[in-house]
Amino acid sequence: MQQAKCKLDGENYYVHQFAKLPPDEITEKRQHLTCSECDISAFYRRETRNGRHACFGSHHAEGCQMAAIQTTTDTNRPNQNWDYANNQEQRIVVDFAYGTAQTEEPINHTARPNQFDDSIYSGSGTVRRQNIVSHRRLSSILRDLIASPQFCNSNQILHVAGFGEATVSDFFMRFDNISNAHVGRFMGYWGRLTCAKEGDSHALWLNTGKPGDLSILVPFQLADALRSRFGIEDRGDLTAAGMFVLVFGTLHVSWHGKPYIEIADLCSITMCNPPSY
Repeated sequence: MQQAKCKLDGENYYVHQFAKLPPDEITEKRQHLTCSECDISAFYRRETRNGRHACFGSHHAEGCQMAAIQTTTDTNRPNQNWDYANNQEQRIVVDFAYGTAQTEEPINHTARPNQFDDSIYSGSGTVRRQNIVSHRRLSSILRDLIASPQFCNSNQILHVAGFGEATVSDFFMRFDNISNAHVGRFMGYWGRLTCAKEGDSHALWLNTGKPGDLSILVPFQLADALRSRFGIEDRGDLTAAGMFVLVFGTLHVSWHGKPYIEIADLCSITMCNPPSY
């Protein structure tokens, strides 16, 4: 998206104009950007050293003419057109081992009581699930969450080590659908970032909106490794804007009222760049 409106001054900016503003002005105005047509909140991503151009982006309202055609591909999976609606008895085992063939390791959280057994209830009674197991990395799951509403709403059974089982539709929650009802719940939270910013004690905050919106806290001992792994170039910069992130964690609220998720290790988070705008 090459154009956005700033609510702070009422101006419509082309991305090359916005990029030339003083840094302090960009920092302030980027929090007030909207799509110039549908008025949905927008973000600004700075040009990166690896050649990705600066751009604006937005979730856009349905039917907005500014919405870009976005596609994602998963080169590690041969069946791109998997029929989730007709394969909801498949069990997905989340593999937290990053870049290795090791089996998944449990992550620290409080187990929840809503466990599932080996049967499901249908209109004709209780039936056994087929013994179909798919081991999936977080990166693969994130790409499906982005690309397929069918997957997001499916009743496929998800197994998470140390947590138990839940349906895909119950376990994953998009950032803009989070409410107070999710506080204290361990889930797979996902959506887009607006920036990455270094905070106190050199911790890294992955922000999803304005200061009062959800942020992901990356402790200082993990921050540099996360920057390196996912290509976040500089402290406090905007190269992370527009990136999608999936984090397995528990939603907390600070005494200031800010919702946040703190990660314990890098196996519980993944990130990816969106298609070019």
